Amino acid sequence: EAAAELAGETPADDGAPKEESPVNSKSNAETNTAGETDEASTSELERRFESLSSPLKAHLLHLELTARAKATIRSALSAIRTAEHSLRSFTETSKARKALADRIECGFGLPQELSQCIARIAAAKDRVRGLVLGVEAAIRCRPSSAIPRDVPTEGARD
Repeated sequence: EAAAELAGETPADDGAPKEESPVNSKSNAETNTAGETDEASTSELERRFESLSSPLKAHLLHLELTARAKATIRSALSAIRTAEHSLRSFTETSKARKALADRIECGFGLPQELSQCIARIAAAKDRVRGLVLGVEAAIRCRPSSAIPRDVPTEGARD
Protein backbone atom coordinates (compact mmCIF):
# COMPACT_ATOMS: atom_id res chain seq x y z
CA GLU A 1 0.00 0.00 0.00
CA ALA A 2 2.83 2.39 0.90
CA ALA A 3 4.46 1.80 -2.49
CA ALA A 4 1.17 2.54 -4.24
CA GLU A 5 0.72 5.65 -2.12
CA LEU A 6 4.23 6.82 -2.96
CA ALA A 7 3.60 6.34 -6.65
CA GLY A 8 0.33 8.25 -6.37
CA GLU A 9 -1.67 5.26 -7.52
CA THR A 10 -4.95 3.95 -6.26
CA PRO A 11 -5.49 0.21 -5.93
CA ALA A 12 -7.48 0.25 -9.20
CA ASP A 13 -4.58 1.84 -11.14
CA ASP A 14 -2.64 -0.39 -13.46
CA GLY A 15 0.61 1.34 -12.50
CA ALA A 16 1.12 2.95 -15.89
CA PRO A 17 2.24 6.58 -15.83
CA LYS A 18 -0.50 9.09 -16.56
CA GLU A 19 1.69 11.68 -18.29
CA GLU A 20 0.59 13.46 -21.41
CA SER A 21 2.94 13.45 -24.35
CA PRO A 22 4.03 16.79 -25.84
CA VAL A 23 2.06 15.89 -28.97
CA ASN A 24 -1.19 15.89 -26.97
CA SER A 25 -0.33 19.13 -25.18
CA LYS A 26 -2.32 22.25 -25.90
CA SER A 27 0.66 24.60 -26.17
CA ASN A 28 4.42 24.92 -25.68
CA ALA A 29 3.85 27.01 -22.53
CA GLU A 30 1.92 24.16 -20.98
CA THR A 31 4.71 21.75 -21.98
CA ASN A 32 7.33 23.86 -20.16
CA THR A 33 5.06 24.09 -17.12
CA ALA A 34 4.53 20.34 -17.25
CA GLY A 35 8.32 19.80 -17.31
CA GLU A 36 8.72 22.04 -14.29
CA THR A 37 5.82 20.25 -12.63
CA ASP A 38 7.51 16.89 -13.31
CA GLU A 39 10.63 18.09 -11.48
CA ALA A 40 8.52 19.41 -8.60
CA SER A 41 6.51 16.18 -8.45
CA THR A 42 9.74 14.15 -8.45
CA SER A 43 11.05 16.22 -5.59
CA GLU A 44 7.72 15.85 -3.76
CA LEU A 45 7.74 12.10 -4.43
CA GLU A 46 11.27 11.79 -3.01
CA ARG A 47 10.24 13.80 0.06
CA ARG A 48 7.16 11.63 0.59
CA PHE A 49 9.22 8.49 0.14
CA GLU A 50 11.71 9.63 2.78
CA SER A 51 8.95 10.58 5.21
CA LEU A 52 7.23 7.22 4.75
CA SER A 53 10.37 5.09 4.77
CA SER A 54 12.22 6.84 7.61
CA PRO A 55 10.39 4.94 10.40
CA LEU A 56 11.28 1.65 8.71
CA LYS A 57 14.91 2.72 8.29
CA ALA A 58 15.07 3.80 11.93
CA HIS A 59 13.56 0.50 13.07
CA LEU A 60 16.02 -1.54 11.02
CA LEU A 61 18.96 0.53 12.26
CA HIS A 62 17.75 0.07 15.84
CA LEU A 63 17.53 -3.71 15.36
CA GLU A 64 21.00 -3.90 13.81
CA LEU A 65 22.65 -1.74 16.46
CA THR A 66 20.91 -3.62 19.26
CA ALA A 67 22.07 -6.96 17.84
CA ARG A 68 25.65 -5.73 17.45
CA ALA A 69 25.69 -4.26 20.96
CA LYS A 70 24.38 -7.50 22.46
CA ALA A 71 26.97 -9.54 20.53
CA THR A 72 29.78 -7.22 21.67
CA ILE A 73 28.67 -7.39 25.29
CA ARG A 74 28.26 -11.19 25.20
CA SER A 75 31.71 -11.58 23.67
CA ALA A 76 33.28 -9.28 26.25
CA LEU A 77 31.57 -11.05 29.14
CA SER A 78 32.70 -14.42 27.81
CA ALA A 79 36.30 -13.19 27.60
CA ILE A 80 36.07 -11.84 31.16
CA ARG A 81 34.66 -15.14 32.50
CA THR A 82 37.41 -17.13 30.79
CA ALA A 83 40.14 -14.83 32.08
CA GLU A 84 38.71 -14.83 35.60
CA HIS A 85 38.64 -18.63 35.55
CA SER A 86 42.35 -18.62 34.67
CA LEU A 87 43.03 -16.08 37.44
CA ARG A 88 41.28 -18.33 39.96
CA SER A 89 43.78 -21.08 39.20
CA PHE A 90 46.53 -18.78 40.52
CA THR A 91 44.69 -17.71 43.65
CA GLU A 92 42.14 -20.43 44.52
CA THR A 93 44.19 -22.52 46.91
CA SER A 94 46.58 -21.47 49.63
CA LYS A 95 49.31 -23.55 47.94
CA ALA A 96 48.83 -21.64 44.63
CA ARG A 97 48.84 -18.27 46.43
CA LYS A 98 52.03 -19.22 48.32
CA ALA A 99 53.75 -20.29 45.07
CA LEU A 100 52.78 -16.99 43.46
CA ALA A 101 54.05 -14.99 46.43
CA ASP A 102 57.34 -16.93 46.42
CA ARG A 103 57.79 -16.32 42.70
CA ILE A 104 57.27 -12.56 43.17
CA GLU A 105 59.68 -12.48 46.19
CA CYS A 106 62.40 -14.22 44.17
CA GLY A 107 62.21 -11.42 41.61
CA PHE A 108 60.63 -13.41 38.79
CA GLY A 109 57.54 -11.18 38.80
CA LEU A 110 54.06 -12.23 37.79
CA PRO A 111 53.61 -15.23 35.50
CA GLN A 112 53.00 -14.23 31.88
CA GLU A 113 49.64 -16.02 31.81
CA LEU A 114 48.49 -14.03 34.85
CA SER A 115 49.49 -10.76 33.17
CA GLN A 116 47.74 -11.78 29.97
CA CYS A 117 44.54 -12.63 31.87
CA ILE A 118 44.53 -9.20 33.48
CA ALA A 119 45.13 -7.59 30.07
CA ARG A 120 42.24 -9.59 28.50
CA ILE A 121 39.88 -8.48 31.28
CA ALA A 122 40.93 -4.86 30.81
CA ALA A 123 40.50 -5.08 27.01
CA ALA A 124 37.01 -6.61 27.34
CA LYS A 125 35.96 -3.92 29.80
CA ASP A 126 37.35 -1.28 27.45
CA ARG A 127 35.26 -2.65 24.55
CA VAL A 128 32.08 -2.43 26.62
CA ARG A 129 33.02 1.04 27.89
CA GLY A 130 33.62 2.19 24.29
CA LEU A 131 30.23 0.83 23.27
CA VAL A 132 28.46 2.64 26.12
CA LEU A 133 30.30 5.90 25.43
CA GLY A 134 29.40 5.65 21.73
CA VAL A 135 25.72 5.16 22.55
CA GLU A 136 25.80 8.08 25.00
CA ALA A 137 27.44 10.31 22.39
CA ALA A 138 24.83 9.33 19.79
CA ILE A 139 22.03 10.13 22.22
CA ARG A 140 23.51 13.51 23.11
CA CYS A 141 24.20 14.50 19.49
CA ARG A 142 20.94 13.48 17.86
CA PRO A 143 18.73 16.34 16.68
CA SER A 144 15.64 17.12 18.72
CA SER A 145 13.48 16.13 15.74
CA ALA A 146 14.81 12.58 16.11
CA ILE A 147 13.41 12.22 19.63
CA PRO A 148 10.29 10.04 19.57
CA ARG A 149 7.17 11.98 20.50
CA ASP A 150 5.95 9.36 23.01
CA VAL A 151 9.14 9.57 25.10
CA PRO A 152 9.30 12.56 27.47
CA THR A 153 12.45 14.62 27.21
CA GLU A 154 14.52 15.75 30.17
CA GLY A 155 12.83 18.54 32.07
CA ALA A 156 9.40 17.73 30.68
CA ARG A 157 6.63 17.84 33.26
CA ASP A 158 3.66 15.49 33.34
